[in-house]
Amino acid sequence: MTTREIHTYCPMCVAQCGVVARVEDGRFTKVTPDSEHPNGGICIKGYAAPEIVYSPDRLLHPMKRSRPKGDPDPGWLVVCSRCRA
Repeated sequence: MTTREIHTYCPMCVAQCGVVARVEDGRFTKVTPDSEHPNGGICIKGYAAPEIVYSPDRLLHPMKRSRPKGDPDPGWLVVCSRCRA
């Protein structure tokens, strides 16, 4: 198993906290605060980043509403023709 720790920043809000991202076998697994960064901490959104990235509910392609607002079924359609599977 290969593990890398990457010093980067959290893009979840405008604060852009310094973080250390752990990647195990090519999969983003954990986020911790970067002690070398001036702010020295991260919020709950930052800690949840791996869960957000791999969430089964995450949108992976641009989508467009095909029915009017207020319709019980918005009728979402994939916009990008290259993205359709």
